[in-house]
Amino acid sequence: GDTGSLLCGFLVSVLAIRFIEIEAVPASPAVALAIVIIPISDTLRVFALRLIKGQSPFQPDKNHIHHRLLDMGFKQLGVVFALLGLNLFFILATTSLVHLGSTWLIALIVLATLLINGFIEFSNRYLARHA
Repeated sequence: GDTGSLLCGFLVSVLAIRFIEIEAVPASPAVALAIVIIPISDTLRVFALRLIKGQSPFQPDKNHIHHRLLDMGFKQLGVVFALLGLNLFFILATTSLVHLGSTWLIALIVLATLLINGFIEFSNRYLARHA
């Protein structure tokens, strides 16, 4: 429910901030963003969609990424592994490219996230029209 997800989000956010503060790796801000990019981008995307539709951003709906993946035919376990794999991809790609520096890495993470969200949105609309 909401309490568990809010607690998890709070804990992950605090840990990401601590990760940046201790400068565990070069380009720590970018690596921290890579760790939390899925929930952050999902929240921002859903808020934006709700505002565009004239709804309250706090109104529940089925626009979160896990709902979209379920609509694409993934099973619940498949959604978990797909999101885990996507998150691991961001983390591994970021840690292997730390020599680029935080600014470039953050730009690449944001660009990749926009492309992935666009692909999922396009796929859902395509499947809805051809179902």
